[in-house]
Amino acid sequence: MPSYYEVKNDEIMEVNILAFIATALFILVPTAFLLIIYVKTVSQND
Repeated sequence: MPSYYEVKNDEIMEVNILAFIATALFILVPTAFLLIIYVKTVSQND
């Protein structure tokens, strides 16, 4: 039973790491895109 729990925990951690990477990309890519547009717009107005 403990060995099964350890294996399950490792699998969950692996999935969580992949989910964390996917979430980070999902948040960072659109944010960077919007920031670039915002900076271009602000510099254009000046």
